[in-house]
Amino acid sequence: MICPHCKHEFPLTWRRYWRSPMGRHTCPSCGEPSRLRRRIWYLVRIFLAECLGAIPFGFIFHWWLGGPWFILGLVFGGLLVGIPIDRFLDDKHRPLEKIESHNAA
Repeated sequence: MICPHCKHEFPLTWRRYWRSPMGRHTCPSCGEPSRLRRRIWYLVRIFLAECLGAIPFGFIFHWWLGGPWFILGLVFGGLLVGIPIDRFLDDKHRPLEKIESHNAA
């Protein structure tokens, strides 16, 4: 990730990923806030990746546990596959954009 304020490059660690669920990050060098740019192609990629992970897990849970466990398998598979892919895309393919700080008068 590259800070749009000071151009400092820093990695998106798992800790930093979990602490900013909405994509708002603070640069460790200059302390200025920024957020990940949201685009339609990103949402489409995440949706397709979660579907590819969710459907096999849904069928495995249905075959293994039977009954209504298909839905739980879909949710579990989507999260298991979607979260690492989301973090990878955030780190490598989504640029940060500036957020104007509130203390600037």
